[in-house]
Amino acid sequence: MRVSVGTIALGVCSAVLFTVAASCEHEYRQYPVKLAGLTPLHLAMPANESVHAQFTAIWSEPHYVALVFPKTVDTKLSALLHHAANNVGADQENTVHFDFDWRILEGAIEIARGSGRMRPISSFGSDETALAFGEFRAVAGHVYQLEARPGPSFEKWAATQPSLEVGVHSPGPSLGLPWVKEFNRPIAIVLASLGLLFLGGAWWTSKK
Repeated sequence: MRVSVGTIALGVCSAVLFTVAASCEHEYRQYPVKLAGLTPLHLAMPANESVHAQFTAIWSEPHYVALVFPKTVDTKLSALLHHAANNVGADQENTVHFDFDWRILEGAIEIARGSGRMRPISSFGSDETALAFGEFRAVAGHVYQLEARPGPSFEKWAATQPSLEVGVHSPGPSLGLPWVKEFNRPIAIVLASLGLLFLGGAWWTSKK
């Protein structure tokens, strides 16, 4: 029995639709992991102890290293935070000092370092105030080590119970994820339904 060109075309279209539907469904199921990967590390920054923490990058994007301060900060320190947040700019002397140093290692290789004694490169947050003191380029799936060491004068900031955070420093992933959550599952269902329709058409034409 010879298979017609129409049957082959319908079969190919069905296979393509099923493949794209499976890809959309996979991205939808990966949404929680991708969302958590926007901030792969978030931990307390103590006053007198060095921090050592490991994390795996989910996104191949620039990542920041930031201090995150809670909203409940006294008036004097709040004014200093506001001043620092409004005077960002890399590689400049900072008038508001955050006495700590950090570095990122991949295995035994140091790939980035920074200091709170320089101006933050960016600030963000609404309920909290976050100041990013540098960034590094991460590769998805790679494991990194963060080391941070507070200096003697970090104690006043430690009293506010800040957190040390590593997060994605580009807007692309944050903007794209809501679309994945909202539309990928319905798109997958529609494409899979069309795939079944084309597959049925291929079967029907093969019987003619």
